[in-house]
Formats: sequence, C-alpha cells, structure tokens
Amino acid sequence: MGGKTGKAEHSEVGLFPITFTDAAKSVGIELGQLNTFHWHNDMPNLTDDMVLFAKSEGCSNQMFGLRDNGLVLGLQFHAEFNQNNLHSMCENCTLDTQMQGI
Repeated sequence: MGGKTGKAEHSEVGLFPITFTDAAKSVGIELGQLNTFHWHNDMPNLTDDMVLFAKSEGCSNQMFGLRDNGLVLGLQFHAEFNQNNLHSMCENCTLDTQMQGI
C-alpha cells in the first residue's frame, strides 16, 4: 500500500477496543467499537491515497484501506488469533509480555 512503518504511540499487547470512523460507516462497516487482540509496538503510517477505518487509544491507525478501492484493507490488530497461536506467542515473546506486565 506504500506506507512506512514507525513507532506506535503506545505498545499494545492484549485485548483492546478499536473504534470505527465515519469513513468506515461510509463503506458499510457499522460496528461502532470492537474488542480486538493486539500485539505490536509499531504502526503503519498512512499515505494520501489511504483512508482510516478504525483506531485505538494506543495506535491511531488500526484499520485502513485504499481510498479508491474498498477491496484492499490493512489491519494493525490481529483478527487471526486463536488459543493455539496465542499460547505460542506468549511462550516465545516473553520480552513483549514482560514489558506489558502480563
């Protein structure tokens, strides 16, 4: 999508809510707020041809898409987590969990 990655305002590891923007509503995403799993210290920076669809308190760019193509989405949060891969992440990424006090 062309954006560069930089440091997030805050590290997020755990379950945190994301808030959907008015732009999300304009493409049919009307969820308001949703609890999602996060495991990141970095954040994608958006380019002029991207539109923001969701943000969180710790990371302002959680879900975004190309302005002229509603079929291309970028997600900062982790929609793919399940019990098995979460357990593996906790075992293998202890520095991240220690930094968060988990």
